[in-house]
Amino acid sequence: MPPPEPRARPVTTAEVDAQVRGVCFKTGPPRRLGVELEWFIHDPRDARSAVEPSRLSAAHAALRGLTLRSALTFEPGGQIELSSP
Repeated sequence: MPPPEPRARPVTTAEVDAQVRGVCFKTGPPRRLGVELEWFIHDPRDARSAVEPSRLSAAHAALRGLTLRSALTFEPGGQIELSSP
């Protein structure tokens, strides 16, 4: 039987600040930043209803017709994601 996991504790603001500074704003390589934009698709006539998969596919196809240097994908929640190259 594996040893029990140590008890989790809330992190402090200083710990979060140090983690973000060290991971996101470090001064060494890599020198590029990746960005992802996600669009949650909804029907303007009824924002609470799910959008049919065929309509999502049509929207995806229309967006793929644009000149993109980025990945355009479906996310598990039905949103469309544009990722930087």
